[in-house]
Amino acid sequence: MYIGIDIGGTHIRVAKGKGGKILGKSDFPTKTFRENKKDILQAITKLSGKDLKAVGVSAPGPIGYKDSKIIEPNKFTGWTNIDLAKELKESLNLPVVVAHDASVAALGEYTYGEQKNRDPFLYITVSTGIGVGFIQEGKLLHGLYYPHAGHTYVGGKGLEDWCGQESDLEAIVSGWALEARTGKHPRDVEGTDMWTEAMDILSKGICNFILSYSPSVVVIGGGMTKHRDIFFEPVISGVKKYLKLFPVPPISPASLDEPGLVGAVELARQAHEKEI
Repeated sequence: MYIGIDIGGTHIRVAKGKGGKILGKSDFPTKTFRENKKDILQAITKLSGKDLKAVGVSAPGPIGYKDSKIIEPNKFTGWTNIDLAKELKESLNLPVVVAHDASVAALGEYTYGEQKNRDPFLYITVSTGIGVGFIQEGKLLHGLYYPHAGHTYVGGKGLEDWCGQESDLEAIVSGWALEARTGKHPRDVEGTDMWTEAMDILSKGICNFILSYSPSVVVIGGGMTKHRDIFFEPVISGVKKYLKLFPVPPISPASLDEPGLVGAVELARQAHEKEI
């Protein structure tokens, strides 16, 4: 049995699973790490019993690849510079692997989604924020940190992002940016001129990602993609309009309900495989 942990801005989910299936889970509010560590360990004990082999963690970034530390996460208190893998390993005495949330969701879709095993594989989440994960030869891409391509500059008149940058992609077209610019929930912006502008800029950002990673497929998930026609039609049209150097790869909706949890469980499975 493997455990996956998905650390979100308001809630943390802990799940047990195997083979792409979630077999049970626990959910509780996000607090400081010291408070949540007890909640996480209790949930793991309750869910796993004695058959636990490894733990995978999906966490917000930026995350250092070598030390698994979260560097000043947005809207989190008491999580900065916490070495998540070390903290949990010391308590569980089991393999623990931590990765950036968008990268973990990419792993879930790559391994078990409708576009599984399409390699290289680019995953984009468009929700409150914008995240990107990339898989090549079955492995998550990383440098010193995991990718944060949602913060690439696209110009235009954007807000100041939580990281301090201005006019990056997330600060113009993400859910929080649309809400800040209009005073409305993103779903109430759908179909408006503001939405059309945002999707046009997003399509340019996706062109930049394709030019950087040259994927065989682009899979897009997240809360802003729920109404597929309103989201995908202008995005795909924009990519076809702006991308000139490479052929346009297939652009598909995410197919898993919980790619972050499924990916975290898969991360744990892969960690266990390395140990045996």
